Amino acid sequence: MAGRFYVFGGAVHYELEWDYSRESTKKNENGTSGWAKIISRSSGSFDPDAVCRVHLCSFDPCRAVYRDPKYGPKGPPIHVRPSSWRPPGTPGEPAAPAPAVPEPPVSAVAEPPVKALAEPVVPLAPVVHLHFAPWNEAPPALPVAAPAAAPLEPPAEAPPAEPAAPGDPALPALPVAPTGAALPARCAAPPLPGKPQAAVAASAPPHAALGGMALPQLAEATVLGTLLNLAREIRRPRAYIGYSAFVCFALARECRPYVWEGDERIDLVDVHVPWAKERCARSCVVDAVCCCVLGPAVAGGSASLMQVCEEHPLSECSHFVAACPLGGYAEGGASFHGFYSTLGVAVLGTVMDGDCGIDVACQMLSLPQTPAQRAGLREETAELLHFGNYLGFVLKGRAKS
Repeated sequence: MAGRFYVFGGAVHYELEWDYSRESTKKNENGTSGWAKIISRSSGSFDPDAVCRVHLCSFDPCRAVYRDPKYGPKGPPIHVRPSSWRPPGTPGEPAAPAPAVPEPPVSAVAEPPVKALAEPVVPLAPVVHLHFAPWNEAPPALPVAAPAAAPLEPPAEAPPAEPAAPGDPALPALPVAPTGAALPARCAAPPLPGKPQAAVAASAPPHAALGGMALPQLAEATVLGTLLNLAREIRRPRAYIGYSAFVCFALARECRPYVWEGDERIDLVDVHVPWAKERCARSCVVDAVCCCVLGPAVAGGSASLMQVCEEHPLSECSHFVAACPLGGYAEGGASFHGFYSTLGVAVLGTVMDGDCGIDVACQMLSLPQTPAQRAGLREETAELLHFGNYLGFVLKGRAKS
């Protein structure tokens, strides 16, 4: 996907443009993610130099909303949906409403006199219905000529008056009120000037609903909160970890962990923290392998492991095992172990109580695979995520690069 695109997030519409200077966009069945710049928005102010992570969702609600540790140091993206909104002046905008036809002066329309009862009543003039078009649509065209209305039936003759009593003077007959009269033709009024509803709804300052907190302070608080939440999750005993914990482990121990996703071997340092490649130069004894735990095929059977593939994507990964090189390639069968034997690695088991990722980290550095060692490694990895330590690593890495 290239160029600018228009999205809707919260109560504001945005015009965004992909920024490929950091990395290329990634697209799958759940949507497209990457870094984007804000070009314009339907209301409120924005920083034209700001770049944010965006996930252009394919579904509503989005199916790719995960816990914060899964996103790694980048943090979770902003989830948006495609929008038909366009900023004013964009080609393809709806035409401006045409000026309304001036209303004829009332004095120029002659009012018909009231006819006598013996004559038929003048028919009513055609009724003009007033239509008020929305602000972004042209008003409907006025009718050029209306068909002549059928003449009304003459009113029924009034019953004869009763004769006056003897001695009373005869009263004059009162005229009967007419049943209708011609009305002057009216023109539709021009649409009232106004702003789009989205602009009215978002006319308040962007930080009005955030307790008066300015955007830079809010961004800093969001980053700090994300790091602290990830640190708590890594420190929690027997809690599953992901790539974020392996990256922090690499920075803390200055090592270079690799992870297998199916038949692809991924360098986590090169992908997520390339500025730390010189610092994290220590090789690991084993690699980590992402795998999915499948239930037993028959009742009472045992569970089995399956490598990451198209049928079982990475989002279904629920276990880590270790893999060490064989020094060559072996003929393997259709099993999980046979799949990786053909890639030249042997699979090693790990604990199944939630500490599988930390257990693999212990094997990477040939540390004892004991509960106490795993608890200590969790504390050491989580300690890196305290804001001062993490900021120091980032600034030092940028200074080197």
